[in-house]
Amino acid sequence: TLNLGTFSSSYLFVNNKEGEVKANAWRIVDGYQVAYQPDGLAADLLRGRYYVQAEAYLFQTIDGATQAYDFMDKFYLARPAAQKVPTKQLGNQSNAYKLVNGTVGTSDQLSAYYRMLVRRGNAVFVVQINGSDKFVSVDEARDIAVIMDDRILGNRAAPVPTPIPTPSFGGR
Repeated sequence: TLNLGTFSSSYLFVNNKEGEVKANAWRIVDGYQVAYQPDGLAADLLRGRYYVQAEAYLFQTIDGATQAYDFMDKFYLARPAAQKVPTKQLGNQSNAYKLVNGTVGTSDQLSAYYRMLVRRGNAVFVVQINGSDKFVSVDEARDIAVIMDDRILGNRAAPVPTPIPTPSFGGR
């Protein structure tokens, strides 16, 4: 779960002050982040699996969500070597981006990142996948974005996830 403080200190902003100003102007209500790592981590990326990170933000108004979407769209496209990639429209607004950066672990396979940014009403969400450029495409990011969109629309159940307990390391 994200609050105003964690949102304003996120990677999207140069500093907390900029984040606070934007969050207040956009009137953010809530936010969530979730991540998935394949069992074998980088080794599994060489077999076609991928990492997933998803973020969802809810704003008080459609206008605030639209402003946040426009900001994020420019932000993602401004990443060095990032490029927009074509994909089927989702929600009220959507764009997808690709970035190839480095290799998967110590292999010679290129590492690719795909992001799908979507605005549906007063919600904005982004899905990023990372895997071997040889195996992944924008389709995997879009497929997960479709699931998120279906949950926003109420077309798919949105169960509350079960948190993983913090491990105890024992001691004295």
